[in-house]
Amino acid sequence: MTHFRRIEAFLSRLGGESIDTKFPRIEGKRADYLLFDRTVIVEIKSLEDNRVKAFEKVLWTRFIRPGEPIPIFYGDWDLQRILATRPNEGEINAAIYKAVMSSVEDAFESANRQIRTMREMFAIPDAHGVVIFIIEDNYFLDPEKLEHKIGNLFAKRKAPGGPPRYPDVDHVFIPTAGHLYVTEHGPIYPVMSWSPPATPRRTGLRVLADLLLERWAAFNGVALLRPTPDQLAGMKVRPRSIPDIKFPWD
Repeated sequence: MTHFRRIEAFLSRLGGESIDTKFPRIEGKRADYLLFDRTVIVEIKSLEDNRVKAFEKVLWTRFIRPGEPIPIFYGDWDLQRILATRPNEGEINAAIYKAVMSSVEDAFESANRQIRTMREMFAIPDAHGVVIFIIEDNYFLDPEKLEHKIGNLFAKRKAPGGPPRYPDVDHVFIPTAGHLYVTEHGPIYPVMSWSPPATPRRTGLRVLADLLLERWAAFNGVALLRPTPDQLAGMKVRPRSIPDIKFPWD
C-alpha cells in the first residue's frame, strides 16, 4: 500500500467524508475530506517531486561561475564540505533551500484556497483547516527543513505588519515516510505536527492536534512517543533513500 493510500485509509477510519466521492458535482478546486461532523476540513498534498532537477540547476548555475575551472574531488565528500570550498557558500545554500522547498509553499498556498472554498461552500466558518503533506520518499524534505519552512509560512504576511498570508490553514500534519530517526530501539518514522501561533479558530485546536497524533499511532499499531528536544538531538536522521544527483564535476 502506498503512503497516500495509507493516509486515505486512516481518514476513512476516522469517519471522514470524501468530498470527491460524496459530492462529485462540486466544481473547481476543493479539499479532500470532512472530519468529525464537518468540524474539520482536510486537504491532502502529495509532495512527489523529488526536487533533484531543481537542486541540480542551482549547482550548475551557482557552484561554477563562467570562466572558473571545475574543481576535482577525490573520495567521498559531504555536500556541505564541498560547498565550503566556494566563496559564495551562503548564496548557494540559500538558493538550494529556496529551490527544494518551493513545492511546499506552492502546495500550502493551494491548500489554503481550497480550505477557504470549502468553509464557504458548506457554511462551516469555524471548521479547522488541516493540511496533510504526504512524503513518500524525498531526500531534501527532512524534518528540520520542513519545520523551518512551515514556521515561515505561518509567519508570512500579505504586507509588513499585515494579516497572515495563509489564514485558512490551522494545522499541518506530516506523517513522513521519507526520513527516519535511528535510535537504539530501532528506526522510528517521525510525525510532524504544527499549528500557527495565531488563528481565529484556536478553540479545540490543541485537542485536534493530539487526537490526530494518537489516532495515527493507533492506526499503525505502535506506541505514540513524544521525545524531548534533548532526546531528538541525540537521534540521527536518515533519508529513506539518496537520489542520483548529477554534479557539475561529474
